[in-house]
Amino acid sequence: MAQGINPTVFISYSYDNQEHVDWVEKLALKMRIDGVNVIFDKWHIETGDSVPFSIEQSILKSDYVVIVCTPNYKYKADNRFGGVGYEDSIITGDMVRGVNKTKYLPVIRKGTALNAIPIFLIDKRYENFTNIVEFDTDINYNALLSKIHNIKRDLPRIGDVPVERIKATMNKNIYDNHYIRDYYMGTFININ
Repeated sequence: MAQGINPTVFISYSYDNQEHVDWVEKLALKMRIDGVNVIFDKWHIETGDSVPFSIEQSILKSDYVVIVCTPNYKYKADNRFGGVGYEDSIITGDMVRGVNKTKYLPVIRKGTALNAIPIFLIDKRYENFTNIVEFDTDINYNALLSKIHNIKRDLPRIGDVPVERIKATMNKNIYDNHYIRDYYMGTFININ
């Protein structure tokens, strides 16, 4: 995805409780403010819409899917329970087809990697959102945005090869090691 284009992101989450749903909506709003075209079920699925079809289309047409992981989400995904279970089956099918293996971005909202990340995402690098106080300054939130917006971090400068230091260290170690010195000295003595 090129920089400067507003990527489309579907947010997958479980209805743990109202506080959790409100937090996910706050995340969706913040992501929209930060240039992401977020598809959030509360905003996009209207009365009379087919919920499974809407979710399926949202997942498939999104550039990325942010998966808000909690122990409840993991339970529902691993057991194919409810809407989360249905989303999991679509995501798993998409991953098996190999369409875009980096499309699915887990974030942990509650719990740990062991008890919050579903089996189908266990090999993915995740961002830890368990201690977010302020989105703008949170390194994990900004790491998620960097992935979505294809903004690469600046890497440290590559220095010159320290040839002299390496040689000095390697040569010092050879002659300081009594076993090696004695071995070489014995070889030299036997040759003469």
